[in-house]
Amino acid sequence: ALYLAMLGSIQSRRVMQSRLNRFAKLLQLDDWRQIPWREFDRPWLLLAKEALSVDHCAPDTINAVLSLLKGVALQAWELKLISDHRYLRIKNTKAIRGQRIPKRRWLQKNDIVALLDQCLIDDRVQGLRDAALLALLYGCGLRRSEVVGIDTEHLDSEEQAIRILGKGNKERIVYPPARAWEMVHEWINDGRGENVGPLFCRIRKGGDITSERLTDQAVY
Repeated sequence: ALYLAMLGSIQSRRVMQSRLNRFAKLLQLDDWRQIPWREFDRPWLLLAKEALSVDHCAPDTINAVLSLLKGVALQAWELKLISDHRYLRIKNTKAIRGQRIPKRRWLQKNDIVALLDQCLIDDRVQGLRDAALLALLYGCGLRRSEVVGIDTEHLDSEEQAIRILGKGNKERIVYPPARAWEMVHEWINDGRGENVGPLFCRIRKGGDITSERLTDQAVY
């Protein structure tokens, strides 16, 4: 729990919690909270390596799980749940070598145009919202977590700029392209309204715009 609390973003915590639960299944447990960390030792990492290799996981995925377990081991050692010798055995477990060709691909300009066109022909308010959201993601190079974190008070209409709270709790100013800025204001004027709060909100069936922030998972 301490390890998860130290991670910088909600998205990171969600991913790591999912990986911990996957590891718990290897130990024939239902949930990561049931893992007896006082028994933590190097064979657990070897078990994770073997099981993930059998599942044909990519080396990067396996190494990410090993890094996670080493991070938890550090917390367990600091809490005096495991000994110095055990922590060193875990820490010195080597990552595996190898690389796989990513399954993802870079979006080309015509892909972005096609996505935006699909949003713009949608006559629902969802179309306005999604067009503005995609335009900011592409035009400003934002992460999903960054674009959903924008509030209306972060918009500077005079400078046509947006204040972004990014990874590592770092703020920066971005300047969207003119068309992206127009799409944002079309969403505000013809859909969302100018009340304060999250720029991108959840929309229920029937076009009911809520005040609830859209999640990065919803964007995904």
